[in-house]
Amino acid sequence: MKRYVAILCYLLVSVGSFAQVTTETLKMKMEAANQMTDNPMAFLAVMPDLVAYYEQNSIVDPNYVTCLVYLGAYYHATFEEQQALATYAKATTILQQKPYLQQQVPADVLALLHDAQTSLAYRNKAVKDQLSTLFLEGKYTQFFKQVEPYLQSRMAYMSNAYFSVSEKNRYKMATYFDKDLYFHYLLSAIYSSKDASATGFLYDYILFYKQLQLRTAQQITQGIEKSGDQTLLDYYNQYKKIEKQLANSNPPAGLPTDSLRNQLDHLGSLLALQSQLFADTQDVTWKDIQKALKEGEAAVEFVEFHFFKGELPQVLNVYAALIITKDCSTPIFKLVNTKSNLTELEVDKQSDWYDVNTYGNVMAQLFWRDLLFYFNDEKLSTIYFSPDGMLHTLAIETLPYSYTETTGQHFNMYRLSSTRNLVSIPTYKVPKTAVLYGDLAYRLSYQSMQKAGTTRGSVYPLPATRQEVDTIASILKAEQYRVTCLSKEQGTEQSVKKMDGKSPTILHFATHGFVAQEAGVDVMKNTGLIMAYGARKWEGKSVPLGVDDGILTAAEIETLDLSGTDIVVLSACNTALGDVTPEGIWGLQRAFKKAGVNTVVMSLWQVDDKATALFMHYLYEGFVVPMNYYTSYPLKRKEYYVQNAFRNAQFLMSQHPTYSDPYYWASFIVVD
Repeated sequence: MKRYVAILCYLLVSVGSFAQVTTETLKMKMEAANQMTDNPMAFLAVMPDLVAYYEQNSIVDPNYVTCLVYLGAYYHATFEEQQALATYAKATTILQQKPYLQQQVPADVLALLHDAQTSLAYRNKAVKDQLSTLFLEGKYTQFFKQVEPYLQSRMAYMSNAYFSVSEKNRYKMATYFDKDLYFHYLLSAIYSSKDASATGFLYDYILFYKQLQLRTAQQITQGIEKSGDQTLLDYYNQYKKIEKQLANSNPPAGLPTDSLRNQLDHLGSLLALQSQLFADTQDVTWKDIQKALKEGEAAVEFVEFHFFKGELPQVLNVYAALIITKDCSTPIFKLVNTKSNLTELEVDKQSDWYDVNTYGNVMAQLFWRDLLFYFNDEKLSTIYFSPDGMLHTLAIETLPYSYTETTGQHFNMYRLSSTRNLVSIPTYKVPKTAVLYGDLAYRLSYQSMQKAGTTRGSVYPLPATRQEVDTIASILKAEQYRVTCLSKEQGTEQSVKKMDGKSPTILHFATHGFVAQEAGVDVMKNTGLIMAYGARKWEGKSVPLGVDDGILTAAEIETLDLSGTDIVVLSACNTALGDVTPEGIWGLQRAFKKAGVNTVVMSLWQVDDKATALFMHYLYEGFVVPMNYYTSYPLKRKEYYVQNAFRNAQFLMSQHPTYSDPYYWASFIVVD
């Protein structure tokens, strides 16, 4: 694509009257594109606006045709093939109707149009055919040498492209990027050949694509804030306002959603272009992670892939682990198991997976199989791991290690969104503040709620949440936290949204959670928390348009600035669930991480009201007590105080005479 940059520069300069008549935002896009000569995608990202300008002004000239061709290239680059074909066809039609324009359009542009129309369906076909041949013939050494440059070029392309397009287009591009056949070939070749020479690159590739969308969104925001450019900050504020309007779960009548989405895409592309000049986009490699490890620690990236041996996958959805220790020369590749083996174990209820007495040895062999031998090392005490695929929905750190203990009791286990987090541990914020939600009035008044529930799944009163927040408040106040408890009719959706930009250190929700895992359903708008007055909307009754309906969705949460918050505790049912993607779980987890929260505590199934209140009591005691409290599992890293308190709470629950069954405590996980 770089060979067209010179033509594009010429094009942007040659439109003499353009700078005087175009919009301010488009001027900023053009300026940003001109400053990023190392990002050809920046020029293509301007094309939709240039074409719109020409068409709004009914101008048909060589520059318009050139813009159309590059707009087709833009759609091509963002994997919108049908729009690319339609745009190329429009340019061809104009040239056929006005043949004199062919003499005025640059020859390279005409060549690009011809090449694109004849080879659009065969992107990188020659390279891919060569890679496929090497893999299928079992020439793995040659395959490794060829596939690394190919995948590196994809990483370079995505790095540029993500800072040139809106969030919607980044999401579309990711769906293609995640399904690249040659990534599955690479994993299959490493397993079949037992050749570890490519595991370092594979680990780096995983570090790059995992959480790429979330990381880019955070880098764009940080770049905008770092720029100090008031115009850019104003556009960002406008963007956030529109984003909130579109995320609203109960929007006012007549909201021009199509127009707002177009504005959001327009501003999103501009903000991405401009922020790249200030954003910190430094890559992290497996060697950086190795340097961050201490003696006795290991980092593990789990990865899901299709195992190929021939043209068709032999097994779909295989899980493997890439392991880094302080002294390994290259990451170690270990197969874990197939998805079908992990899901076909017959148990009465999901929590039975975590029962060491009944299923201890079975589960240890089923999941940890090949890893047990490697990890069974007296020198290894701590494992930092990042799950993938369905492993996001398993508390693998709580699975049995044997008939006597869980994996989390044998090792210090820390679940991370990505092991790249080990390179830059977040700074915890002050002052010590907390907002606690519990004992909410889900209907018009608290008194009208007669029936109480035992779990936090159906919209009934949760009596134990009153005791839960009172106990937590007492613990935190004793440690000089400034605590606000919001209960009954005070625990509204609006009260959460008012925290935008000024959130507390700890944010605790003891309420009902919900998740919609249906095909074709926007999981971010159908996953969330039920706040005060939320039962009416939840039960399908009418709610006045334009008012908060008591349903706080993940889509609404992700538009907030909660960067002042260290930890969010979701003391509710199913809050760790959602759509499983290479980015992680799209749902409440994604929402709070995008909002800027460091650590999130969530649940994998419906939780018992009374048992959860006790679990949270143990958890918060662990946050604030002296380090010598951890008599069973001493702290290895002060930075991970939440996970250490969490592990201790699980241990105490497992020893409780009433709540020792894993159903009562194994559902919770901690991310980051």
